[in-house]
Amino acid sequence: MHFYLQAPNPKKTSNSVTELDGKLQELHDTLSRLRRESDEQVNKQQQNFLQKVRAYSIQIYHGQIQKLRRESEDATRTIERLQQQLQRQSDYETMKREIQ
Repeated sequence: MHFYLQAPNPKKTSNSVTELDGKLQELHDTLSRLRRESDEQVNKQQQNFLQKVRAYSIQIYHGQIQKLRRESEDATRTIERLQQQLQRQSDYETMKREIQ
């Protein structure tokens, strides 16, 4: 059995190389597009996540502000009540001294 090597057909080889170059460029373009789309999707998901975190943080802060406001109002009422008691006590002491 004898095998004969044929010289490659330059025209056929040139076409194959050109086709391979075209396929390689197509794959490169597809990979670039997929990377870009993936990056855009990741960025979009990150933005959505950050918006949710911000909204949740605002709710928490709003709740804390409301709680502090109630505590402040309670403290103000307590101070006013104590000032009134102090004034009554002072008035009582003044009247007591005047009577003696």
